[in-house]
Amino acid sequence: DFNCHFGSKEGNRFWSKSTQNAKKLLKVAEANNLYIADSDKANCKGPDYTFFVEGVGRSYVDHCLLSSQAKAQMLSREILQDCSINTSDHLPITVTMEILPIVHIPSGDTTK
Repeated sequence: DFNCHFGSKEGNRFWSKSTQNAKKLLKVAEANNLYIADSDKANCKGPDYTFFVEGVGRSYVDHCLLSSQAKAQMLSREILQDCSINTSDHLPITVTMEILPIVHIPSGDTTK
């Protein structure tokens, strides 16, 4: 929960204008080469909000940030609307990744 709402300029899943917290988070993401994984409607399934309370409304204040290396391994992402184990008023964001094993061959080992 970053408690920030990105505006429509930051991705096609978002609407309205960015909040001050969103602008700060965007600066941190850009400075650290981080990708907002849930910003693309074509590749992120589920509703276009992550917080909903009857009588209060809905907002999109939860996000998933990934490094460029992790982005390359991302297979899918989704906002889960119907999650039976979720006891929060925020919807969970899932990211499925393909993590490849790292094989370490000691230097000087010519048998591999």
